[in-house]
Amino acid sequence: MQQEKKKQEDEAALLQQQKLQEGSEQRPADPLRGLRVHCWVLVLSGSRSVQENFFIDPLTGISYSTVDDNFLGIESVWNNLNYYVNMQDCKNGCADMVFDLEDLKMWEPVLYGAASKKQLILDVLKKKTETKMMSRISKDEEEEEEEEPRVFEMPRSWVSYITISKKDLETRWPRGQKVTHYRKAKLENFASYLRPDGLVIRLTTYKDLDCTEIAMVKEWYQHRNDHLEEREVNKVDSFTTERFSRGRPFHLLFHRYPTLTADTVHEMEFSSARIDNMVRRVVSPGEMTELFENRTDFLYYRHVIFDRHVQFSEPHVDADLDDRPLQVVERFHRNRSKPTNEDVAERVFLLAQRQIEVTYHLEDHRFIPSKRSFVKPLESTEQTKAEDFTPDMVSSFQVDPSQKPLKTLTLYHILMALIKDEEKVTLQIKESKKEERVAEEEERWLQEKEKDILAPLLIRLDNAEILSAKDAKQLHQDCLAEFKQRLVEHANLIQERYEKETQELQRKQQWYQRNQLNMTVPQEEEYQTYCAAKTLQIHVAKKRLSMYLHTHIITSLFHSI
Repeated sequence: MQQEKKKQEDEAALLQQQKLQEGSEQRPADPLRGLRVHCWVLVLSGSRSVQENFFIDPLTGISYSTVDDNFLGIESVWNNLNYYVNMQDCKNGCADMVFDLEDLKMWEPVLYGAASKKQLILDVLKKKTETKMMSRISKDEEEEEEEEPRVFEMPRSWVSYITISKKDLETRWPRGQKVTHYRKAKLENFASYLRPDGLVIRLTTYKDLDCTEIAMVKEWYQHRNDHLEEREVNKVDSFTTERFSRGRPFHLLFHRYPTLTADTVHEMEFSSARIDNMVRRVVSPGEMTELFENRTDFLYYRHVIFDRHVQFSEPHVDADLDDRPLQVVERFHRNRSKPTNEDVAERVFLLAQRQIEVTYHLEDHRFIPSKRSFVKPLESTEQTKAEDFTPDMVSSFQVDPSQKPLKTLTLYHILMALIKDEEKVTLQIKESKKEERVAEEEERWLQEKEKDILAPLLIRLDNAEILSAKDAKQLHQDCLAEFKQRLVEHANLIQERYEKETQELQRKQQWYQRNQLNMTVPQEEEYQTYCAAKTLQIHVAKKRLSMYLHTHIITSLFHSI
């Protein structure tokens, strides 16, 4: 009984803690609730088989019922005939709203000279009656003689036409960027070609409501020479994920790697344009797995285990010595053009033991596949000659006992073909390791250049280590353009501060003129001290602004030269 009572108390305490946690993470009260106005499309029932009224969001196209709790009220409604002001009480939202626009008590029309829906219906009935009385008159002539309903004509707008320049259209936002804050998130938008690294969107999510601990950063790019489109940095798991468009070296489309440590799992995905038809590669310490699709030799899986016992720390030692394959496992799909006992399902190259194991596909109505194991003869050296092939170097298991065993010469030819395939596989593994090494060097280069001010500009030049004269000139122009943009941003910031300080001083002076007759001596001294401090701040801001403008003019002249 005591254990059950203690268990109930623990559950109640846990529930209370969860409620407190949920209450602490609730959204704060919205001071603008009910003051925001948004336009919706109102579809009224009664025509085209519409059974009930509903709203349509023009931005998303999603429909909502008029009795939805999210709608707080309606200010006005308009159609092609008139503009109607809502006269109903919206304390219950739109749940009790009457949508009969002809009811003058509920909806007040603004244009009293306009035709109403009832008037149009009566006109249509009248026209139909007149049409029946008239005979042998074509429909075209009837339409020409019809008089359109007299609708109230609004005067021309006194507002000038909106004109947007091409530059403003490309900039999209003030200064080419926009920052939007959400609950535990921040969204940054940048105009195309504004940032030298091609960044257009950055989404930062946080762990807490104060937005101090970053959980994840997602970035979207455009117009990059390295074809990078998206990068996701997970601060919790310490992993970075990159996605590329087609055209990347080695046809790389997806790359996931650790952010802090280098000796962990790397995942890569490739496009179907590769010659070897590889679609995925997973590299971990001492191992590598590759997946293939639609190969002519029916290969779909390769797993490599490397020798990681001997490690060389000297930079001049070849890294391939540390990545020698010890075992290679390859698996193949069924090739229907070959007999089952000749179609290889799996082959294992044991390079350290100088052995090759071959497993064939299962025959029909069999549970165990046929297998063969080969021992490679020793090659010739300066002291000894090459070892001869003997039947003892092959061990076979045939499922069908009635099948004749292969001759020694046939087994020798099979072994020679397997040795050639082993050499090809070893070369392919070296190429894969080279691709991996290039990707790791690029990651290391990016991590080292994160604090380099030229790194974003060098990325646009395809990360060239040796720049040509054209690239160097372009880099120089980009640096000047970015420096000029920073000067403009700082000048605008100083201008804003200058105007703010000036307005505060003016308000204080106006206050002094109104109250100077009733002020005490301490208040007078406080006012004088305030004016002196503000005047000094205004003077400093004005001087800094002139310095920035002078530097901006010199930079513009140098840029034009």
